Amino acid sequence: MRAWDFALGDAVETLSGAEGRVLLVESGEVLLREASTGRMARAKTSELFRPGARQALATHRAVLGLGPAAGPQEATRAFRRLAKQHHPDKGGDPETFRSLHDAFQVDTRCALHTSQAVAWRYLRLPRAAVPTAGEVLAATKYALSGKEVLITGACNGIGLALALALLECPVKKLYLHGRCKERVAEVVARLPKAQRQKCCAAVADLSSLKEVDDLVATFTAPPDVIICCAGIATLPRWTASRDGYESQWAVNHLAHFHLVTQMAKSSSSLRVVMVSSDLQKLGKRWLHLDSATLQGINNPSCYSFLGNYITSKYCNRLFAASLARQGVEAVVCTPGEVATDIDRHLPWILRRLLRWSSRKLLPEQGAATLAFCASADVQPGAFYANSRQVHVPTEGAAEDELWQFSERLVAAALKH
Repeated sequence: MRAWDFALGDAVETLSGAEGRVLLVESGEVLLREASTGRMARAKTSELFRPGARQALATHRAVLGLGPAAGPQEATRAFRRLAKQHHPDKGGDPETFRSLHDAFQVDTRCALHTSQAVAWRYLRLPRAAVPTAGEVLAATKYALSGKEVLITGACNGIGLALALALLECPVKKLYLHGRCKERVAEVVARLPKAQRQKCCAAVADLSSLKEVDDLVATFTAPPDVIICCAGIATLPRWTASRDGYESQWAVNHLAHFHLVTQMAKSSSSLRVVMVSSDLQKLGKRWLHLDSATLQGINNPSCYSFLGNYITSKYCNRLFAASLARQGVEAVVCTPGEVATDIDRHLPWILRRLLRWSSRKLLPEQGAATLAFCASADVQPGAFYANSRQVHVPTEGAAEDELWQFSERLVAAALKH
């Protein structure tokens, strides 16, 4: 039997039968997110197995004649002893040997190599001191109490982590955005009844500006805070949105541009938190706006799976700065490197290398800076990282050009 090798985030099972996904390994223990409840749980590394291992272990005990107290190590030793005894090369019965191997198709040994556990502990232990979104909200004395908050991309990743943290504090109403009703309903169904009463679905496919328009129309009054978490990244090839624009730029920037500008028209106290990236500082080299033809970054021949993502995050920063100049309390922040599935479109080997080499935060930790920007006293137009203001250059001309370009793209899409 060969030990099972897996990447961070893969599905696992404990001896107690709980299924989940690995989030963190430290001090000989594993932090899991349980699949059934969405809650965090801890398990020892020696009790972490591949899905189906618990049922397979019961089968192994029966085949080997072991009692219910026997664990994977005892089963492994008994299997090796019987396999050696019945091996055809040793004069054993081939049928018995084959049936023995057929019963052991699922490996029940510990899923973590010692080297993996040590490596993950080394990479992630320094991140254990990073606060979570819930801790940040508590530190700001729940400044969002009685407020209405809209979170885009609230069905997974840092958006979901932030939503769960906000539901622990006395917000008046939380609008959970998702692409479809089913995704939002699935998230809400996992919440306690008291928290479900605070939630409202905000459904829209951000690749369609018409659906964004329809979403805005469902609000009788704008929320107090809009946190723009939704985003896609590193699409392997140029992909058009439903309006015909490049998808990463359309979803990450243009949809949020239209959503926020429409909401801001009827609100005098709106706070906006744009979620950008550390990579946005490289965006200037990729950003090219051709106002004459409405093309620019929308040119398939110039597509870069990483460059277009960086450009969209750079536009998030420029947009927040433009909003601040117009009197809207808008800030932009980076959550840092967070262990989510936003890298799912990367080639598998690159994704595996990044997961092994980077020191990523948990979604709850990545959402901390977002929680700070939504609830603390902040400087409008500023850029925040690790809940602290970071200096970035002012680019008034680029901000104005992007605003005008975005307005023209929105108008062109809504004409059809």
